[in-house]
Amino acid sequence: MVNFLSNFFIILITMIIVIINTMPLDNPDNETTKIVKNNCVKTSNMFDVLKIYPNAVFPTLIDIGMCSGTCNVNKKIIFEGKEIWEKETNKCTITNFNFLTIYLHDKASNKIVPFQIHELVVNECGCKL
Repeated sequence: MVNFLSNFFIILITMIIVIINTMPLDNPDNETTKIVKNNCVKTSNMFDVLKIYPNAVFPTLIDIGMCSGTCNVNKKIIFEGKEIWEKETNKCTITNFNFLTIYLHDKASNKIVPFQIHELVVNECGCKL
């Protein structure tokens, strides 16, 4: 019985070691990311506020911007003691933005009131994983 238990524990420990050694480690020290080529830039995108909000007072036309270009990202992963480089191509995306506030003429009160719409104004573009 003792011999059976000792063999069982040896097999169990061996299986655990094999499983641990074949699992990828999710450790930030094992991964390096480099943005190799970045032509991701903010470009002009004019938004005519009056087309959607005819009672808009200010602004009536604004450049809300948009992101265009490509991002080439290389990722180095250390797996089982070997360095593996993966090349990923990601889309250019917004990294900093504001919401657009416009001023509308309220006919009922005859006042100009601020109104925040969920139209993004792009401040910066960049590459993200």
